Amino acid sequence: MEDTINELKAYKLETFPVEEIKASIFKFGKVPVAVTDYDAGKIIHRARPIKKGINLTEDHELSFTPEEYNTKYQRASTPEQTMFYGAVVPEIEGEGEITSERIIGASEVSDFLRNPESEDGEEIIVFGKWLVKEKITLLSIINPEVQNNKIKFFQDMTKDYHTFLNSIGEKKKDAIAFQEYMSSEFSKSEILGEHDYLITAKFTENLIEKCDGVIYPSVRADYNGLCVAIKPESAKTKLELIEVLECSLIKKDKSIKLTNLRHTDKVEDGKFKLIELKE
Repeated sequence: MEDTINELKAYKLETFPVEEIKASIFKFGKVPVAVTDYDAGKIIHRARPIKKGINLTEDHELSFTPEEYNTKYQRASTPEQTMFYGAVVPEIEGEGEITSERIIGASEVSDFLRNPESEDGEEIIVFGKWLVKEKITLLSIINPEVQNNKIKFFQDMTKDYHTFLNSIGEKKKDAIAFQEYMSSEFSKSEILGEHDYLITAKFTENLIEKCDGVIYPSVRADYNGLCVAIKPESAKTKLELIEVLECSLIKKDKSIKLTNLRHTDKVEDGKFKLIELKE
């Protein structure tokens, strides 16, 4: 395990050593990991910024990026493997944690919210509320050091994970090393280019052959929220859009104002019509 991790750390990511990374990840083999299961009824929110005047009318416009437009490496997707990104609220809430999926989602997609130095202006964000129809299983990217997980849900999961690891003997060391390394990769905040996502993206691409996706702390929400990345096949069959909200995000003199513009909770056969909200 240590040799494989050092191998990955040694790659010059700016040269895009994609095949080499893929080969190294394959060497991990079977590692005891923590998973999160979401049963039917769980809510996932997806945020999408749009240009003013654009009118969304179908569920696929608030789902994963179509293959023809999926051209970059992101935290959990590659140009060859698009993913459904969303935000969730933990089942166990800790004191002071974010309790709105929309805030987490907006933080992920809006430079206004996460960058105090961004210029004044307006941005339109559309939120899709998705209902889990059938259980989804996500690999949990947790830091093996309990106190290094800001979210209580992940802290409790890490404690349970260690209890399990104590029963597997010599594999414990490798499992901890794996989670420590992978959580550090998923939690990267300083991104110089899409090459910085190579390892997590290729890891997720390999992983989804065995489960529906991954769940990890939201970097853009200062690790106080949770993000999910779900493979398209699972998003199509296990998720259903049930509500849509369009908002205006205005920044002036470093103050943010979020105004609800249009909304609908009527989605039929994947189609919807947003209705203007009265003040």
